[in-house]
Amino acid sequence: MLARFKNTVIPLFVFIILVTNLKFEKMKTLRKAQMIIAYAVLIAFVIAALTIMFGYIQRRVQGVYQQAGDSIGGGEQLD
Repeated sequence: MLARFKNTVIPLFVFIILVTNLKFEKMKTLRKAQMIIAYAVLIAFVIAALTIMFGYIQRRVQGVYQQAGDSIGGGEQLD
């Protein structure tokens, strides 16, 4: 009886190994995709934070220049 299944067991075993290997390769690809997406989101957050911070810093610097100009000019504006 075992001789009858001998020819089908080995190809079935090879098929299982190949399918398992394909699943691992697919998982590797998915992990790489997840890492790329995670890095892209991280970079997007950093860029957004820097853009927001740049606005605050620019207003602060303009305020300092305005205070310096007001102290030099006595608070008067030129016409």
